[in-house]
Amino acid sequence: MIKEQIAPLRSWAAEMSRKWHFEGDKEAKEKSVIIRELSRALGSRAPPS
Repeated sequence: MIKEQIAPLRSWAAEMSRKWHFEGDKEAKEKSVIIRELSRALGSRAPPS
């Protein structure tokens, strides 16, 4: 009886977990692009010695 009551909560939690992981992956990729562009723009400016 308790399993029947908790089933909707469990499916909702699983769905939210998948959604958060997907959004997290997308956000991580966007950040890596930003970091790569900043590294390129602000790269080593010191003259070679």
